[in-house]
Amino acid sequence: MEALSELPSTTANSLSLNDFVQITGHDGGMHKTYEWTNNTMIFGLYYDRGYFDCNLTSCNEPIKSFSLIILLKYLNNDILFYDKELAEVNLWNTLTTNEYFELFFRYYDLIKEFFINYNTERISGLKQFFDNQNEK
Repeated sequence: MEALSELPSTTANSLSLNDFVQITGHDGGMHKTYEWTNNTMIFGLYYDRGYFDCNLTSCNEPIKSFSLIILLKYLNNDILFYDKELAEVNLWNTLTTNEYFELFFRYYDLIKEFFINYNTERISGLKQFFDNQNEK
């Protein structure tokens, strides 16, 4: 299993403190996959043609994957969450690996609570949040 080469020691420490272990590490050049899990969720970084995506996946049923930034828009009840920062660097929900980790651990307690209390109602609430925003 290949490790993510630019993983700062502070990030490695945060992963360890929150009981995350790496379960996937593959560097296929233009396609890379790195995943860490604890008993609540899987944190995944997926590289495809120049950009990383970050998804969080529940370890409980129903298993579903969520984009980190999209989930944080819902959890912060702010459809514009992080839009300004992304616009400044001319990106759309795409950050560097270090920025994804930083954002993840900044909101870790909120994210962890979502996945601890994860169920179909939470998924419906997330869908309803975005449906309501689209109606405005």
